[in-house]
Amino acid sequence: MKIVSDSSPLIFLSKIDKLSLLEKHALLIPEEVYAEIKKGRDTEKEDYVKIEGYVKIGKIKVLHTSPLQDIPFTIGKGENEAVALALQTHADIILIDDKKGWKLAKLNKLNPKGTLAVLIEEYKKGRASFQETKQAFEKLLRAGFHIPEDKILSVLNELEKK
Repeated sequence: MKIVSDSSPLIFLSKIDKLSLLEKHALLIPEEVYAEIKKGRDTEKEDYVKIEGYVKIGKIKVLHTSPLQDIPFTIGKGENEAVALALQTHADIILIDDKKGWKLAKLNKLNPKGTLAVLIEEYKKGRASFQETKQAFEKLLRAGFHIPEDKILSVLNELEKK
């Protein structure tokens, strides 16, 4: 499966030691997303080193793309290029947490998924227990992932019922 990612999912999956969940896929990022990740090398050194390691061994490919023009709302450069690259490469999924980036992906008939969806998918496929999934969600919150705690609890309640 071909996946294009924005910086946030890569950074947060790295922070909670779950970047390896993406290893089995062709993972592509645009140059702007890579630049955003590299900006964190001084403050978020450990995350940068993990992601950079994936780039160096070819598990993450950095590709050039031109940003989309005439977007009906303001959006960050990384999100713009991620959507553009997903369109250019006919990606199966675009990993993106930003609301406006998600909206732009949907407008362009892409299949956006967020960081939580990666963890939920592992649970649904039986590759992670409910407890492991819950712990991963808790780690995300401690790492600064921006999502209301009640939404996390709602998702966990739904998963626990299944």
